[in-house]
Amino acid sequence: MTATTMTAWRKGLAIVLVGLLAPTVGVLASEGAAHVLIPDDAAPQVGDRLAIDIVLDWPSADVTPRFPAWTESWGDAEVLEVGPVERQVLSDGVVSFLQPLVIAAYRPGEIELPPQPIEVTEADGETVTVQTPVTTYTIVSVLPSDAEPTALAPKAAAEPVALDDDWGFGITAAILLAVVLAAGIFAALRRYPVLVDALGRVIGPRLAPLDELLGRLRGLDPQADAERQATRLSLALRTYLGRRLGFPAVESTTSEIRRRLADGLPAPLVHQAVRVLAACDEVKFAQRYVTPADTQARIDDVRAVALEIERHTRIDDESEPAVEAAA
Repeated sequence: MTATTMTAWRKGLAIVLVGLLAPTVGVLASEGAAHVLIPDDAAPQVGDRLAIDIVLDWPSADVTPRFPAWTESWGDAEVLEVGPVERQVLSDGVVSFLQPLVIAAYRPGEIELPPQPIEVTEADGETVTVQTPVTTYTIVSVLPSDAEPTALAPKAAAEPVALDDDWGFGITAAILLAVVLAAGIFAALRRYPVLVDALGRVIGPRLAPLDELLGRLRGLDPQADAERQATRLSLALRTYLGRRLGFPAVESTTSEIRRRLADGLPAPLVHQAVRVLAACDEVKFAQRYVTPADTQARIDDVRAVALEIERHTRIDDESEPAVEAAA
């Protein structure tokens, strides 16, 4: 279905909705009504783009509506695209204003879109505010709801092995010695940080975060097992984000990483990084099928994200001395 057909379909649906609801919701009353139109057959999954329409119906054409100033999020969903407001005169002088949006959500279950104000300035200069209704839709899980764990047959018990007293005592003593030695090394490293620096000099300096990431990306093979490559790609990006921005990204969930990146990085860059992590999660946990070209595209996305983060953080680092000097 082409984009022109989709637009015509949405406009036609808006006209039918106005005709059906006019007797009951008071579209022809002194004030209009706002609706959120979501396709009935929509069954988006995690991260899928969903095209919806915000419709304002007004009983007279001589008005100027001001739709919401959309940010990157709307309730539990993210706003990816905002289209221009379209105007169409319906029957009985009713005018319909329609604004298309593209949204996406990154968790399964019910997604709530809270009310949004639409300010309408009438011909006499009076401004009326109309709220969109609370709207919900469902994100379909990529995991089957009726999946049952596979019953595994219990492993047969191994035959007991008789050890003589001297052998058993030696194993026990070796284990205790190793535990005591490890505890001593750990305590020494915590008490004397200089030992950590010395150990680092012996082992060798670690690459810079970007250099380490680019090296890992060169080691990935899009033609190899997709699940393994997605796991390695996700770990490489998380390791880079943790080292470059100073937070435990490897141990964090994708949602936690999104909140952390939003505190300092531009919204489009945050969305691009989270989209790559979400795509890797779908391959790792839901065994979503991807082609080698898809894997290569995700590798290129990670490289682009890292280079943009380097550019953005470098600008911030260079601006700090100027701010201090001005102070």
